[in-house]
Amino acid sequence: MAIASEPPRHRLIVSDILPNHIYNTFLDGLILLSFVMLVLTIIENITVNMLCLQGKETSANSIDNVCRWLFPLTYLGLLGILALVYLV
Repeated sequence: MAIASEPPRHRLIVSDILPNHIYNTFLDGLILLSFVMLVLTIIENITVNMLCLQGKETSANSIDNVCRWLFPLTYLGLLGILALVYLV
């Protein structure tokens, strides 16, 4: 029974430490952007792996080569947009 009561106490302790804000900040956007890019990277890896398992290595390599450049450029571009929106 003591284990079941542990998460609510932890939540109360953490909520007392965190600042209250009702608007998004630059760091909120950065964390969200990073999470979305991470999820897209996982989807790309699963897709490439499935293509390799189906014997379509050529398609898998072409997707991987495109995403090798597309993902970092997209991340930097969206990071620049975030900086313009929140910091300028």
